Amino acid sequence: MKIFVEHDDSGNIYAVALATGTSATTVLQPGPGRLVTEIEFENVRHEKDYEGLHSVRREYRVEGYPTQPTLVRK
Repeated sequence: MKIFVEHDDSGNIYAVALATGTSATTVLQPGPGRLVTEIEFENVRHEKDYEGLHSVRREYRVEGYPTQPTLVRK
């Protein structure tokens, strides 16, 4: 599933969101000095997989931004 991740240049994750329904726009506004990246992540299985979404922030970081952003375990 594609998720949106708010992170800093070091790859630390601050927020996670995903597009739901048929809305064409999902907005996750990054804070100062932060970025929002869309990443494909198979551990989040559906829009109500709250534990999967929480695990992204707790257990992962972003690497490879901006060319090939991926989530890697901390």
